[in-house]
Amino acid sequence: MKNLFEAFKFTLNSIILVAIAVSLGVGSVCLSIGFESEGKMIISIVLISCLLLIFICYTIIVLCLYYKLPKHKNSSNKMGVLFFINTHGNSDDYKSIKDKFCERFADLSVTIERNNLDPIILSQKQCSVIKNIQDKNVQFKLLKKTNCIFGVFIKSTDEGKDNDNYQLQMNAMIAHPHLAKNLENILKNNFNYIFKDL
Repeated sequence: MKNLFEAFKFTLNSIILVAIAVSLGVGSVCLSIGFESEGKMIISIVLISCLLLIFICYTIIVLCLYYKLPKHKNSSNKMGVLFFINTHGNSDDYKSIKDKFCERFADLSVTIERNNLDPIILSQKQCSVIKNIQDKNVQFKLLKKTNCIFGVFIKSTDEGKDNDNYQLQMNAMIAHPHLAKNLENILKNNFNYIFKDL
């Protein structure tokens, strides 16, 4: 029962389940009310329309949760930093890693003085539909879509599963042709600091 409830929590698979539920609802309306008289026809059409509207709204919400990427808003004193963290559905590990990295970048933001960092963190759902994240072209496109100049891309490995030391594949990319050299050096030099003691 718990697994069934989890499946309805705005996941891609839940669209199929909701479609089945709506179909059963439409069938139930047709059988119980029918279209025999004008009054029954109006009631049936209204109820069926409501069910279909609920399904369309639900589908739009789910697709937005997966495919609509957040964007860094242009600001003179803020830089967008993208976090991609894929822990293959493990929510506890996702939250732990996300909190740790945000804490590290908050410290780095102070180091950079006026150029404070604005973290853009992709949700677990958004990470799950992005393929080939280790591909540099995919990373670059993702940075452009989110309007970020720096990205941290983290992916858990099979070796890290159920172990005390969690195994991660991590790399970063800077995507800005006119990034000041001193700022680029700060980001690169602090890269080891950010990943240290994770």
